[in-house]
Amino acid sequence: MANPAHTRIILSKGKNSNSTSGSLVSQYEFDPADHTYTIAEFRAVFATTNPSFSASVELFNLASDSYDVILSGSSVDAEVSASLLTLPTGSTIFEVRISSEDVSANCILGSAELVLTGS
Repeated sequence: MANPAHTRIILSKGKNSNSTSGSLVSQYEFDPADHTYTIAEFRAVFATTNPSFSASVELFNLASDSYDVILSGSSVDAEVSASLLTLPTGSTIFEVRISSEDVSANCILGSAELVLTGS
């Protein structure tokens, strides 16, 4: 059986921040009419500089003024974290934001992407 087609939309690469309130690292206009998919996943590779404090990578939806996904971890080694999500039915702008639980630690973002899987 063949694997379904994947579309990877790179949202951000190579950022870091010690902001505790969410530092904006990128914005992306998403229009579902431009893509055919049945499953959507937000995926990020990130780490923290201090395992005592967690780091977060957040996907914020400007149209709904809400966080669609928040990924958190406390590993000093880069790790992949992912979450399925329901994408909007209309065009929106997504923001990728990163934050740290404490200013003494940085969130180091290697990459963030949307992975769309078609049938």
